[in-house]
Order: sequence, then structure tokens, then C-alpha cells
Amino acid sequence: MKKIYTLAVIASLSVIPTLAADEQYSWVHLGTGQYRASAMADFMGASAEFTDVEVYEAAGVAGMYKVTGVWPDLVSDGELIVDATDPGFVMIPSQKTSVVDPADGVINIANDLWFYTVEYEWPKESTVEALKGIVATNVDNVITFPEGSMLLQWPKASSSGANHRDPSGWYPAKSGGVLVLPGGVYQEPWIDLGQGLFDEHIVSDVFSPEPYIDSYNVTVMQKRANPGIYQVIDPWHGLYESLGSSATSPTIELDATDPDNVLMTRTDLGLNGGSELGDLSISSYSWYMHTYGGGAANTPEANRITLETEEETGDNGVKYEVRTFSFPYRSTFYYGAANNKSYYASPYASTLTVRTVTGTTAIEEIGTENEPDVNAPATYYNLQGIRVTHPAPGQLLIKRQGTTSTLIRIPR
Repeated sequence: MKKIYTLAVIASLSVIPTLAADEQYSWVHLGTGQYRASAMADFMGASAEFTDVEVYEAAGVAGMYKVTGVWPDLVSDGELIVDATDPGFVMIPSQKTSVVDPADGVINIANDLWFYTVEYEWPKESTVEALKGIVATNVDNVITFPEGSMLLQWPKASSSGANHRDPSGWYPAKSGGVLVLPGGVYQEPWIDLGQGLFDEHIVSDVFSPEPYIDSYNVTVMQKRANPGIYQVIDPWHGLYESLGSSATSPTIELDATDPDNVLMTRTDLGLNGGSELGDLSISSYSWYMHTYGGGAANTPEANRITLETEEETGDNGVKYEVRTFSFPYRSTFYYGAANNKSYYASPYASTLTVRTVTGTTAIEEIGTENEPDVNAPATYYNLQGIRVTHPAPGQLLIKRQGTTSTLIRIPR
């Protein structure tokens, strides 16, 4: 059932009456929370940053919330009803928002759990199984709406209009959203490791219309709950720019749970290989064997992506963890949707190297090693050890003064 999320509109149904929650409940103010938009950010340009909101709970109905102050850069009276009466199955009932699209009129909002259980009348158990991994939950007063789970509808849209929207269809967001209830503490699920150096010969050597630049910087993330999982953000931005594409190259995920045999999950490239191949996706040889070949262990040694981790001390006296992903020749596969065949990618070997400060403990030890020499000139470095001559307000940097290094944030 997940396949529906690759489409622009997930269903075409009659326009559904929206929730009139204020007529059903009386509300008790709980306090101030925070909300990060997803669907309104993706489709309407609302801020994707956290904003303060007021949270109310329905009298006598624990877990039924009204959130006011959502989408403040679009409307002054934004309101969202959230049904978290089952913390493991949080629904956004279909409801009319106060946001009006200049082209397509008023906007309705809901989420996939409401859609399946109310419109398709599926049991919760079947819905959870079908939408595995993208079920909204409330954990310790933090409600997470996974990527692709929030839906918008334009019931007044004209299918012949500029956006060609189906007024009875529901359109899924790409990004995820978060509601932090009063008392909740949110932690980003991904840790930003900073910029890694990508010496890339996986895709760009094949598709680039220009002489290709071997090495460039990419953002690397590490999953907080599973440090063996990494993401590389916009890994082919140079290629997409040279192709004249306005799209962002897709994030790739690297599962380095086994560092000697790293899996790169199949990812749609957004590139087309012509009538014979059609839309192309890419995965690692190891992922292909893991999924179709009886197990990742069947990947030939010569074709395995590996992760090597080392420690080094920079000129600034700070210890760094250096992670190097190695992509050997033919370590990845293209998949052509038109002919359902796979082909070798990675015509040459590639590496991705990211340097990060070791842990908080190491920083604290460095910071207390000696009393700072207040008369010594201060130098600043980013978390990858590169010297920063003009620190910017809000930037997180390592300050080196005399023999002391401390982690600081430049005041705004």
C-alpha cells in the first residue's frame, strides 16, 4: 500500500464533510507547545521551523487536542484538531483550515491514519501494517507525523486550473511534522554530522553533460536512535544543477550496522533512462542481495561498500572521529522501471569522508584541561576542523585560545 505515496494524489473521493470540533467539545487550556508544519510547508510555503502554539484539551476526552497559532506566516487564526486519544495511533481528522490558496481556494487537512480508518474503513491493525513506519504517535508528549503522512485537499479547486488539482483528491506532503505538547521535550531524530567530502563516481560520471568535478561537499546525518544508519542529503546537487533540474537530488540512506558490508537502500533518482529503461533508481549491490539474493552476506567482497572509522587530533588540539565510506567499482546497481532490469552503477570507485568532533565528554575534557589564557588570541574552527575567520551569529564553533579549546555558539 505504500506505493500510493509516490503519486501526486492518493485517491479521488467525494468531498468529505470537515470536522466541526469546536461544536463538539469544550476546551481546557494546557499551555504553550511547539508545532512544525509539513504539508503547509511543502505546498504553501509555511515555515518548516518550530513555532509556539497554544494547546487545549477537550474536557473529559484525554488526548483530544486543539492547537491554535499554527502556520502563523500564512494566517493569524490557524487551528488544528489532533486526535491522540490512542497515543500509538494519532489521527488528524479531516478539517477545514483557515488557509486559502490564491489559485485553488480553501484547504482541508487530514493525515493518512484518518484516511484509511475513516474513508477506507480499515481496522487499526490493518492500517498500521499497511503504513508501517509512517504511523503518527505520541511519545512523552511529543507527537511525530512521519514523512508523507500529512494530506491536503483543495475542495474548491478547478481541475482545469493552473495547478490541475483534483478537488476530491488528497495530496501527501513529502516532509514530516512535529507537535510538542506542554511538558514535552523534542530531540531531532537525525544528528547533523556536518559537511562530508564526497569523491563521487556513482552517478555523475554517467549523466553529467559537463566535465565532472570529482569532489564536493555534502551534508551527512546520523540517526540518533540507531547510530549505524546515515543519510547523505542532496548527494548529487552538482549533477542536477548541470542538468538544469530544479529538483533536489534524493537523500540516500546508508545502513552501516555491519560496517564491512554497508547497505544503500533503493532510492528513486528522478532521472530517466529513455524508453528502454524509464525512471531510474539506485541501490547498493549489498541491498540488492539482502532483498532479492538470499542475504547481504552473498555480496562479493570486491563489491561491498565499507565504513572505516578512525580518530585523529587536529592542529587545533581537538580530537576528531573520521568516517570514510568506500564505494568500490560496481558496488551499486541502477534499476530501470520500464524493463524491470538492474544494471551496474559505480563505473569507478568513490569515497565519502566526514570528520566530526568526538563526543561531548571529549569537548568537556578539552575545555577543562587548562584555564583559558585570556590574553591569547582566539581562533575558531567549525566541527570539521576547518578554520573560520569570520564567525557568524548563531554558529556552533570550537574556540581555541592558548591551550584551551571549548565548544561555543556565537551570540546572535
